[in-house]
Parts: sequence; structure tokens; C-alpha cells
Amino acid sequence: MQSQEIHPTTLELFLHIPIKPRTKEDPLLLAKAFRRGKPYADPYNDIEDKGGLRFVVLVSADIKIVERVLNTCPKWTAVRARDYEEERRQRPY
Repeated sequence: MQSQEIHPTTLELFLHIPIKPRTKEDPLLLAKAFRRGKPYADPYNDIEDKGGLRFVVLVSADIKIVERVLNTCPKWTAVRARDYEEERRQRPY
């Protein structure tokens, strides 16, 4: 994370749990591909969340900071698969 985006806060205070990579375990991947009624033509390649990172921040406004850093980092290919703000507007509770 670019420190100027969160200055003077430290990364340890900005993110509330350490970032850890995760992969979707085979049983969950298979359930998503074949048992959830999703119309995947090529399940393994169509499922976008086989792996990922979770960023936990204190306030929802900080999500924009994380998004901006990921979108401007040349080491990442960032794709928005879901829109948190739109989901929140549709289901505020």
C-alpha cells in the first residue's frame, strides 16, 4: 500500500487484520462450478474468485483508498467483479 495514501496513519493501523492470500478450496470451487446453478460455459476459467486477498478497513470510505492504490499499481491487474457501494445501496441492511 502506498504510504502517502494513508499518511500519517501506519499500514498496521489502517488495515485491521494482516493481508493474507487465500485460495478457494476444491470442495467450494466444485460447489460453485456445478451445484449452485450458475451458467458457466467453462467453470474453471469463468470463476473469477479462485484466489484473492482480503483488506479489512475501519470505515467504508477507506475502501476507495484501497481500490485507488490497487488500480494504480503496475504490479496488479485489478478487475471489479462486484460493486460494494451498489450492493449496499440495494440492500442497506
